[in-house]
Amino acid sequence: MSNIQTLIVTELNDELQKEQGNKKYRYKVNTSLSYGFMKDRILSLFLVKGDMNEIIMELKTLFKEHLVPIRLGRTNKREIGKYRNRLKPIVTKNQKNNL
Repeated sequence: MSNIQTLIVTELNDELQKEQGNKKYRYKVNTSLSYGFMKDRILSLFLVKGDMNEIIMELKTLFKEHLVPIRLGRTNKREIGKYRNRLKPIVTKNQKNNL
């Protein structure tokens, strides 16, 4: 499923790069939403007896409706040791210690 999604998204991203004219940001397909759309339609994609190009075109239109801008220079500070100081819960044993 991931391979098919990647093929469709890369093809759409190439088309979007050609179509985008005088816009502030460049746009790309939202990958998390595209996985969800693929998940809903994967069975109909493989089990359809007719033309599967209709389903692929439907997926492409859904992917094009949900684009994400590529904002350059965005940095968020990551707190690496944020959860390091949290103590793990103590799990009680149901057996006696062997001494």
